[in-house]
Amino acid sequence: MTDSWKQGTNCCSWDGVTCDDIKGQVIGLDLSCSWLYGIIPSNSSLFHLRHLQKVNLAFNNLNFSKISSKFGEFASLVLRGKFLENIFHLPNLKLLNLGDNVNLSLIFPQFNRSSCIEFSDLSYMSFSRELFESVGNLVSLEHLNLLGAHISGPVPRALGNLCKLNYLNLRGNSLRGQIPSSLVRNLTQLEFLYMGDNQPEGSIPDEEVSAFPNLINLDLSSNFLNGMLPSWLYTFSSLESISLFKNQFSGQIKEFPYHRGQTFCAKLGIIFRNSVSTKNLSIDI
Repeated sequence: MTDSWKQGTNCCSWDGVTCDDIKGQVIGLDLSCSWLYGIIPSNSSLFHLRHLQKVNLAFNNLNFSKISSKFGEFASLVLRGKFLENIFHLPNLKLLNLGDNVNLSLIFPQFNRSSCIEFSDLSYMSFSRELFESVGNLVSLEHLNLLGAHISGPVPRALGNLCKLNYLNLRGNSLRGQIPSSLVRNLTQLEFLYMGDNQPEGSIPDEEVSAFPNLINLDLSSNFLNGMLPSWLYTFSSLESISLFKNQFSGQIKEFPYHRGQTFCAKLGIIFRNSVSTKNLSIDI
């Protein structure tokens, strides 16, 4: 393929090179099946293409080369294809941020229980149901973002295994069924829970124990939840924001806790089908 790459000619006419029609900047590079081998050094001229959006290095002999940190400097680069399973088996991997790569698929069977990953952003990717079922194996997780990850089916009870989790975002998927009581009972470190724009139904589990004692933000809006609000929802002193609109809740809203000096009323807003008010809480429709 690189036979057409000759000095003194317009690089936009080279095989495998895509340029912006208006600015003439190189935005795409397809080097698949190019008989490349060895490593990609950090001083490679590849990293001078700062407007690069897509790179295809498939079907070359780069199996033993390390992914240079210089790839992180491409602000507009979008990953495409099937992501390597082996990267999740790296013994010291703690942070994995692949969010907003809509063309990237994770298709390997399951997450490994021995993984040390603490932070994972896999939002807007293609995420298989089988892989989602195994998320409960990542017991070191503290931050999990699966926003818009094309996940359907019930919420796995195994998510309740993630006892260190303080941030969970499942918003914008097609999750259905009841919210597992294991989430309410076990995720005691959780501060941010976002499950809006899904399809769960039934009532929110009302555990006798104090659920989510550290919760700050709760979003269960635009679902099919019904019944009365759980009693544990009125026990939080740290709560700042609740979104429960577009559900089918019923019953009376009780008084929420309020502490002197806390901007509780300004930060907390719940929207129901009917107008309601409480002593310490202003609720807008």
